[in-house]
Amino acid sequence: MLSQETAIELPYGDKTLSLRLPQENVSYFVAVGEASAAKDAFEEVRRALQKPIGHPGIKKSVKKGDKVVILGDDISRPTPCDKLIPPLLSELNNAGIPDHDIKIIVSPGTHRPMTEKEFGIKFGDDAVKRVEIHNHDFKDKKKLVNMGVTRLGTPILVNKEFYDADFKIGLGGIIPHPFGWAGGGKIVEPGICGSETTYKVHRLGASYRIQDLIGDVGNPVRLEIEEVAKKAGLNMIVNTIINAKKELISVVAGDIIEAHREGVRRAERLYRPKVPYRTDIAIVGSPGQGVNIDYWQAIKGVLAATCFVKEGGTIIAASPCYEGIPARDHPEILKLGALNYEEALRALDTGRYTDPSLPGFLAINAQTRAFANIILYSEGLTEEDCKILGLGKTPSLEEATREALKKYGKKATVGISRHFEVFPQVVG
Repeated sequence: MLSQETAIELPYGDKTLSLRLPQENVSYFVAVGEASAAKDAFEEVRRALQKPIGHPGIKKSVKKGDKVVILGDDISRPTPCDKLIPPLLSELNNAGIPDHDIKIIVSPGTHRPMTEKEFGIKFGDDAVKRVEIHNHDFKDKKKLVNMGVTRLGTPILVNKEFYDADFKIGLGGIIPHPFGWAGGGKIVEPGICGSETTYKVHRLGASYRIQDLIGDVGNPVRLEIEEVAKKAGLNMIVNTIINAKKELISVVAGDIIEAHREGVRRAERLYRPKVPYRTDIAIVGSPGQGVNIDYWQAIKGVLAATCFVKEGGTIIAASPCYEGIPARDHPEILKLGALNYEEALRALDTGRYTDPSLPGFLAINAQTRAFANIILYSEGLTEEDCKILGLGKTPSLEEATREALKKYGKKATVGISRHFEVFPQVVG
């Protein structure tokens, strides 16, 4: 008797991949929890701004003549900043702050700068017309201010224009992150910090088992990020929670700690689903553009898979990785990408490497490779790229799954995730 098959649709950037698997091998699907979009996004943002958490609010915090800086994350992040900016500008205008006293600084950390076209996509064409928008450049030391060090010795180098502003607002999205959760103070570090700050924080993160940091809002790396943000002078956050369709469902605004923690509570039920056991094989797909820009972002999907695949199992990840590794922006990865965890840390600690976000990436890449066999389906990564990263490459999902099922036998178990930024919890 022939076994029945299950047809699977797997997101792949703005496309969909089709795959068929024996029904008896498919254990479960991992998905973002269901949540309806806010009926009126403008009103949802306005409500959050007028009922800030642990904060007096904009009208009580600014006065006429103040200069306001809004930090917004870049195109690699799914935060719907275009939904946040109109009600935020309205609130600032009503508090006596005209558009010409407001600037948006794109906070890309060590990512590439955004283009003028991307400004309109990310923040909305109306924002581009109304206020000045420009990128932070972590390499330009003349535009940084040294604010001392944290308790752990991290140097605090932040964007001077941000530092000089009278009131500073950080936008962001609350989703799980290798260092705990995104949102909150992350818009400052690494968003608008210098390379020395980001390198030190990422090196701190590389000292831990990354899986132990995921979802822990009080982990040492998250706390270090927040200390940098507070000492840098971030006054207020406006953070979003979005559903699987990237629709705005909820907004928190206010104190950079209290509002963020409330946002995490709302987001946790969506992005940290429970699964009954680990599977032999994990297959992950990736919707949308942000996480698919390059493998520097897409590695989050592989890390998410380690949350539900067995140690020694196989992860099959599908991501276009439109811009490759990208080796142009991170050339040092060409020498270090295939190293194991201990080798990578030793290489970093020689002091010869300067890429500030390299420690975090290397730690995740080395730890995930040590945990499971990783196979990529990607049109943006060549065979040579995958060798540089120490990964396997497959010409098709069918071939990869066929080989994996052969390896683990007829009773092989398969878990499937259609989203790269869902980090499930095993409860069995």
